[in-house]
Amino acid sequence: MKKSLVFIFLITLLISMYAVDMNSSLPVDSGVKIGKLSNGLTYYLRQNSIPENKAELRLVVNAGSVLEDDDQAGLAHFTEHMAFNGTKNFKKSELTDYLGSIGMGFAGGLNAYTSFDETVYMLKSATDDKVQLKKSIFILSEWADKLSFDHDEIEKERGVIIEEWRGGRGADERIRNKQNEVVLKDSKYAKRSPIGSYEIISTFKPEAIKRFYRDWYRPDLQAVVVVGDIDINEVETYIKEYFDSIPARKAPRERVIEAVPDHKETLVSIVSDKEANSSSVSLVIKSQIEKIKTIGDYKRVLTTNLFSDMFNQRLQELSTKENAPFLYAFTYKYPMTRSKSMLMSTAAVKDNQIIKGFEALATEKERIDRFGFTATELERAKLSLLKDTERRLKEKDKQDSNRLVWAYVRHYLNEGTLLNEDQSYQLVQDLLPLITLEDVNQLIKEYSNEDNRVITASFPEKEGNIAPKEEELLAVLNKTDRMELTPYEDKTVNEPLLANIKPAGKIISKKYNKSADLYELYLSNGVKVVYKKTDFKNNEILFDSFSPGGFSKFSTEDMKQADFINQYMYGSGIGSFDRNALTKYMTGKNAEVSVNINGIYEGLNGSCSPEDFELMMQLIHSYFVQPRKDKTFFNTFISTLEGFLQNKALDPESVFEDSVLVYSHNRHPRINIQTTDSIKNVDLDTVFKLYQDRFADASDFTFFFVGSIDEKQIEKLSENYLANLPALNRKEKIEDHKIEYVKGIHDYKIYSGMEEKSMIKITLPSDYSHNKKNNTQVSAMILVLNEKLRENIREKMSGVYYIYAYPEIQKYPSQKLAIHIFLGCSPDRVEELTQAIYREMDLMRTQVVEEKYMNIYRQTMLQNHTSNIKKNYFWLSSLKTIYQNDRPTDDFINNMNYVNAVKAKEIQKTAQKYLKYDKNRIRFVLYPVNKA
Repeated sequence: MKKSLVFIFLITLLISMYAVDMNSSLPVDSGVKIGKLSNGLTYYLRQNSIPENKAELRLVVNAGSVLEDDDQAGLAHFTEHMAFNGTKNFKKSELTDYLGSIGMGFAGGLNAYTSFDETVYMLKSATDDKVQLKKSIFILSEWADKLSFDHDEIEKERGVIIEEWRGGRGADERIRNKQNEVVLKDSKYAKRSPIGSYEIISTFKPEAIKRFYRDWYRPDLQAVVVVGDIDINEVETYIKEYFDSIPARKAPRERVIEAVPDHKETLVSIVSDKEANSSSVSLVIKSQIEKIKTIGDYKRVLTTNLFSDMFNQRLQELSTKENAPFLYAFTYKYPMTRSKSMLMSTAAVKDNQIIKGFEALATEKERIDRFGFTATELERAKLSLLKDTERRLKEKDKQDSNRLVWAYVRHYLNEGTLLNEDQSYQLVQDLLPLITLEDVNQLIKEYSNEDNRVITASFPEKEGNIAPKEEELLAVLNKTDRMELTPYEDKTVNEPLLANIKPAGKIISKKYNKSADLYELYLSNGVKVVYKKTDFKNNEILFDSFSPGGFSKFSTEDMKQADFINQYMYGSGIGSFDRNALTKYMTGKNAEVSVNINGIYEGLNGSCSPEDFELMMQLIHSYFVQPRKDKTFFNTFISTLEGFLQNKALDPESVFEDSVLVYSHNRHPRINIQTTDSIKNVDLDTVFKLYQDRFADASDFTFFFVGSIDEKQIEKLSENYLANLPALNRKEKIEDHKIEYVKGIHDYKIYSGMEEKSMIKITLPSDYSHNKKNNTQVSAMILVLNEKLRENIREKMSGVYYIYAYPEIQKYPSQKLAIHIFLGCSPDRVEELTQAIYREMDLMRTQVVEEKYMNIYRQTMLQNHTSNIKKNYFWLSSLKTIYQNDRPTDDFINNMNYVNAVKAKEIQKTAQKYLKYDKNRIRFVLYPVNKA
């Protein structure tokens, strides 16, 4: 029998090899129309109806910071900013004002980014309004060729970009820059960080940025991508109308692909920083970019993916062992620049364990080099890859335009693939049988390549933390080939996920909610199941759940242990399956469940495909009846947590966040900050007991399921796995421990960090009456406030890069509201900007909101609502919120009725109630230590 199977496999393999021509070109999705204008501009058009009546638009410029001249460092990025500050036909803020008025402004997805090699502008448009769609294409053409570079706007934007530069300053940036000097040695990339040079940003003359725009913003280096619910021929007409007239450049500068020079020797970068909050070590191997043009190229990509998957699974297993050599580790390959790929293995380690972690990486590499991967590892990796491709195939008619548009951006910039889901699935099916263990094992030789190799290590600069020596790191790579090693043993658990299960319960009653088109099931043990069948996705079921109580049911003393429950349960496994065994068991299956306990609720959440719905239900059941108490994993978990926390106090932002949490609530004893000291007394027995307490009684749990649900299946599974969960009928309520914001006016100054930058957080706490009308009015006030803060604090005062307000609305255990405002700025402007924020609040309290802002609010909410109402996750989160707060489902279904009912005068009254910075205010300011 075995010989027959082998014979059949060999015949199948030979047929596949004969059928697949590795030299043939990859197929191209016929659904995308690619065109080119006479001036060299490329365009990609694709019809896609998810979401309805919407389109994603991109202007792609094949030019980034690496093309800057020496007097232009930072001006590629500055040019991107100037696109929102005036064009030939939109003076100053007219463009952003218009986009805001149709709900497509910054609150509706307007954005852009600049990298080493490209600049991409992102815009959304409605497509059922032909005037709006046409004007959106026109806006792209304005960005492409008609930026105005108004002198006053340049000067104002200078301050914004300086604040962006300032906000990025810190240990990570300092370490990255020093490492890039080595990794990108002797290349222009090492000198052209997209954010640029402070000296040039603050002093450049307008001619320098105009020169960059003239040289590189030209049709032969640009593409327009439009994906959405469009008529392709119509959009093509608009593109020709607005872009054809842009003249091709005469004698243009050559768009050079900048090289990263090769090197024979192994380079080493060892960097320490006084504010680094972690240690890490990496092995980087650079290679030429390999284009993916043929079937054989695609097979190579699949082989690399399989290799990375198996290598990462081994590293994951190592990280869960007691006395693990690193906190986590992973390996991956990605395009570092246009000319070079980077193959990198990296490990995060505890203090003084860089050599140990690097040796563990090298040892596992050597183990694969000697013994290779196992057949069962490859089988799982192939299954995982095939199933992932199959899932995408099942959703081929439900893909979001935002996902598709980036495939065409990548194709233009990097000559990526243009496969549709049918083509991708067929190729994976054809090629996976042809990929052998030998093919995958051969890839380890890339890790043994001694050319273009770089070792990087970084760590906190502090007493007792000893820097590794360059020769020690180099020696590790030569040491492992002399080690005595044994082959990897692929251990699995051959047991059912649920060993024993109680007899099924019953559905006592079933109710239909017509307005929301959903069902409620009342089960025999008290559990309530709410489910809504949708057709938004073909292969997706999402779930969430809650039960009142959460951490509020624990004593203050127990809270010191309870804080670790979620983190422990995330990696503990269930029943007989530890984390690694469970990962292997779940290979190829699409189901996941997570534990979530917070201050007032406990619950589980997750997702699955319809075919794995029963498996997800089994996981849910398991977290109630067979949680895993694993001492070995617990010890590893605590050790890993200690590694993450040991340098937390060196990070200024962590110091700031912890200070805000503690002092905002007047050092309430239930507010615990995780530190290396706080984890010393964490006890597995207590953590496990507290978890069991929260999941000992399912009688007051409500479960929500949304997606491609079969009615008969969910009812049967609810009886088999939910109706038989333990029920104690405790009828619990949320306990009020009086965790209140401090009353009155409080100003706190926190001194941490060496960079000349500050962060400000302002909190305005209020009593509150929680209902849909009030919540809507607060939401409207916040959106208007954010628009005003952006316009006046960022744009007019050039004071910040980021500033935003957000509400914290609470119904249980008591009804409260807190308005938070967060920003980063120069330490020298803290008081000036604070007072400017207060002035904006005063204006909102004393003046009726202008119609301009009311229109931005209504249109933004309309665009968001029409998209969200056809998404499973929106229904899931909305239903959970509605049931938690005992509100009718109409509250969110008919949200636009509430939105349209909001009046400008009501927003003013809302501001008068809740923007009382002169009555109750908590302000935190982070200053560098030199300001103390």
